[in-house]
Amino acid sequence: MKKIIAIIAILVVAGGGYYMYSQNKAAKVAEVEAQAAAETQAAAEAQAAAEAQAAAEAIAAECGDITMAEFNWASGELMANVDKFILEEGYGCDVELVIGGTSSI
Repeated sequence: MKKIIAIIAILVVAGGGYYMYSQNKAAKVAEVEAQAAAETQAAAEAQAAAEAQAAAEAIAAECGDITMAEFNWASGELMANVDKFILEEGYGCDVELVIGGTSSI
């Protein structure tokens, strides 16, 4: 009877050790999976940023020369110059402003 109790005690201790091993292994697996997910997310964000940069460069390369009218009233003149600045500085276009206006009816 003492041998049976000793065997049962050994099995209980061994089973507890296996349970602890399983919990530690599961925690490590979860940590590795979380790290892999974070790396995948970072790689996806980097790829999206690179694609956006490439698209912006392609748009700038395609922009070329633009001729715009600069209207003969103050707010029209201001907006034409704002548009010119944005197109030149933001998109790399070559913008020429020409005198424009509206005709009276």
